[in-house]
Amino acid sequence: MSKIVQQKELEAQLAKAKHAKVNLLLKQETEKFLREKQSLLENLSELQKRCTLLTANELQLRTELGDYTSKYEEFQDVLTNSSKVFATFKSDMDSTSKKIKKLEKETNTYKQKWESSNSALLEMVTNKEKHDKELADTQQRNALLEKLCRFLQGERKELLQKLDIQNSNSVPSTTTDVPSTTPETTEVSELCDPNITKL
Repeated sequence: MSKIVQQKELEAQLAKAKHAKVNLLLKQETEKFLREKQSLLENLSELQKRCTLLTANELQLRTELGDYTSKYEEFQDVLTNSSKVFATFKSDMDSTSKKIKKLEKETNTYKQKWESSNSALLEMVTNKEKHDKELADTQQRNALLEKLCRFLQGERKELLQKLDIQNSNSVPSTTTDVPSTTPETTEVSELCDPNITKL
């Protein structure tokens, strides 16, 4: 009878340890998720700011290019004989065009980074939904473990009472009373089955 009591105590302690371990893992995963989410949000905000700035610069340069083009058309008739002025003006236009191409390339790069960050954020949201489902499942398992702890404690108390009665009566007994199988004990047996996947 004492061995049975000790076994029940060990089972109860094991269930409590599993419960504490699961809670710790859940807390660590939640903190990690929040840190990663905050980092991605900060990166996304920075990329959006840069993309907006580059877009504004691109628009400004396009406006300047439009102005240069307009001036070029105005001066073309007047300065047809001034090759030097024409060459200088053309050089400015070429330089502006190169700047626009460079800015367009940088804008596309930051746009791709923004899209990548946005995709990562969507993936994190999907992972969060998955973790939330896993959390709900884990909480359900925790509830079963808590129920198991209460059941084992009650069974231990019952066995101790029987042991006290046997000791007080000092009556030899050839058989040991074993609690009958109930739906609750069946549920506990299934929960403690080693074939069941552990948390």
